Amino acid sequence: MDDVNNCHEFFAMSLPPAERMFQKNRNRFSLLDDHVRAGVNFFATSQEILREWRSMGEETLEFEESKKAFAEEREKFNAEKKGLQWRVAEAERKLEEQKQLNEQRQKD
Repeated sequence: MDDVNNCHEFFAMSLPPAERMFQKNRNRFSLLDDHVRAGVNFFATSQEILREWRSMGEETLEFEESKKAFAEEREKFNAEKKGLQWRVAEAERKLEEQKQLNEQRQKD
C-alpha cells in the first residue's frame, strides 16, 4: 500500500460500479465539498446526541427525585390511613361496649 495508484484502485473497487462511474465524472472540488459537509453533519449529529444524553440524565435524576418524594408521601398517607382505621375500629369497639353496657343497665 505504498503506491498511491494501488491505494486508489483498492478503495475504488470497494464501491459498486455505478458509484465508481458517478464519482469518476465528478469534479474533485465537489467531492471534497461533499466530504466536508458529511463531516460537519456527522459532528453536528454527534453533538446533538450528546446534548440529548445529558438532558436524559438530568430528566432521569428529576424522575428519581420525584419517585422518592412520591414514595415518602405515599408512606405518610398510608400511616394516616392506618391511624384513621385504628381510630374507627377503636370507636366501633367503644360503641359496642357502650351498647352492651346500656343493654346491661336496661336489664338491671
